[in-house]
Amino acid sequence: MSTTRTSPPSSTKRLLHELQSYTSDPNPALLHLAPVSESQILHWDAIMKGVDGSAYEGGLWRLDIRIPDNYPMAPPTIKFLTPICHPNVHLQTGEICLDLLKQAWTPAYTITQTLTSIHQLLTYPEPDSPLNVDIAALLRAGDLVGAESLVSSPSTPFHHAHSPFCGFANPLSLAEHLPFTVRPSLLCFHGLASVDRARLTPLPCRYNL
Repeated sequence: MSTTRTSPPSSTKRLLHELQSYTSDPNPALLHLAPVSESQILHWDAIMKGVDGSAYEGGLWRLDIRIPDNYPMAPPTIKFLTPICHPNVHLQTGEICLDLLKQAWTPAYTITQTLTSIHQLLTYPEPDSPLNVDIAALLRAGDLVGAESLVSSPSTPFHHAHSPFCGFANPLSLAEHLPFTVRPSLLCFHGLASVDRARLTPLPCRYNL
């Protein structure tokens, strides 16, 4: 794998090893993890699955991963590209409030371990360190029903639609109709990231889940 952005040999070697490890032993929290192209070893993306039994169950979120030249001495910068209503994620920017991405980082962590920690944050949010104050306030008040309803409220892009072609129900916010943004073998898209139901385009299934 070549690199258009120059990275130290140690960083490249480490990242290629991590990619090989993930390929041989995939992270169950993810549908996809890889560099965005063969020429960009310092820029990865991932598709994360929602946590079963939570308000995020059945969801799929795309994350952007930017890796510094001095990795693993410094942490990657990771953000959600797909909007997610979560107390520790900024709804507009996708910024994630997680100690592991800042002062708690050590070179012992890997990209996939870091994504596992983000996945666990979906189950165990930290409402005292919020980037989304609305849902954090509900959780601090113990209003779990209110928090879950905010995730799926028509006022936010997290209500559900039903595909007439495959029967797959998917939160509209999880994926835009942009098949080139993911590998074709991963999933089919039936909803736009919009609260406007009139913009829905129920296309036939292009890919298999």
